Amino acid sequence: MVRPVQTRPPLSRLALLISVTVSLLAIAILARELTGWSKAGSYPDRAFAQDLAQDIPALSQSPAFDAQPVRRCINVAAALEAPPDEDWGYTIRVDDFSRIRAAGFDTIRLPVKWSAYTGPGPDYRIDPAFLARVDRYVAEAMRRDLQVILNVHHFDEFNSRPDAEEARLRAIWTQLSRYFKGRDAGLIFELLNEPHFEAVTLDNGRVVDQDYSHPIGIARMNRINRQLSRLIRADHPDRWIVMGSSQWGNPYPLFEGVDGVRFAPDPDPRVITTFHYYEPIAFTHQAMEFSGYPPFPRRWGTARDQRDIADVFAEVARFRAAGGHNMPVLLGEFGASTETPTAQRQAYNRLLRRLAEHHAMGWCAFDFASPTFGLFDTDRNSWDQALLETLIDP
Repeated sequence: MVRPVQTRPPLSRLALLISVTVSLLAIAILARELTGWSKAGSYPDRAFAQDLAQDIPALSQSPAFDAQPVRRCINVAAALEAPPDEDWGYTIRVDDFSRIRAAGFDTIRLPVKWSAYTGPGPDYRIDPAFLARVDRYVAEAMRRDLQVILNVHHFDEFNSRPDAEEARLRAIWTQLSRYFKGRDAGLIFELLNEPHFEAVTLDNGRVVDQDYSHPIGIARMNRINRQLSRLIRADHPDRWIVMGSSQWGNPYPLFEGVDGVRFAPDPDPRVITTFHYYEPIAFTHQAMEFSGYPPFPRRWGTARDQRDIADVFAEVARFRAAGGHNMPVLLGEFGASTETPTAQRQAYNRLLRRLAEHHAMGWCAFDFASPTFGLFDTDRNSWDQALLETLIDP
């Protein structure tokens, strides 16, 4: 819309001086802000980190937090969910599990791209060597007193052709259920990472949204969650099972839904509801090659920024309390990338962790040592201590 030209009476000399001064001050502030975003981690206003930390509400931890099945968790990513012929910048070293436990985490989440290691249908047999490799990591982590959340990650074919790939998903869980039968209770199953159906390819080649403009996606995951959890229960009557909804695992299917259809888990006392949170995505994924987002154009962390996130967590808490759900909830992924200015990355992690604990939700930070979101430097074998302390109190 083109704004009409407006006329105004001439300014007095004093008013003109004030106007020019305010304009110069605004330009100076803008220049400082823009230069501060020129390089991640080099924000020139050092007081900003302290001021922002004070702005974040001192949320108290719920007394029920320590009773959650998963409390302080970290994703061990960029390793087993990478395709077989790709290096995503991190290879699991079993001693890293000791470092994670010593830092204060009680659980790791192990993302695995099982779909890249299955044979042809109808059996979709998982490569035995790969399965044994994953099993070794599970055993080594649990030997170090860590719980392990084992999931199906990056099943891209299922997201684009869910009807055609559903049999493979079921076959994967049939095999995993049988293979890990009888294992320690510290092994937790997560059915599917971030399912999303906004670009489903139909048999006629047409691509349609079944996630945001239609309730098919949420309804599909309600059905699949029920089927897979009942399949697993035959071998694991008491094991914790983590499940979420569609729309990339976002929280909105829990309390908003589409056309009246919402996430509806089975009334199983050993089920954990999960959601992921990275909003605003243009902030948490800024300046990353794969994301396409430019550097975020302003400082993140205003009172409104914090309130927007707090409102979502409150809605998730209301979902848990409503309808007799009252089940554990896990914030399964959250974080800001290594390209995010350091002070704001710290503030973001701290806020989400405190909100989760305030609402008695376990959390699982993303992630341990990947080049894009990692908190640990494998070359130096050291944590980013300031970031670690946003999650684990020193």
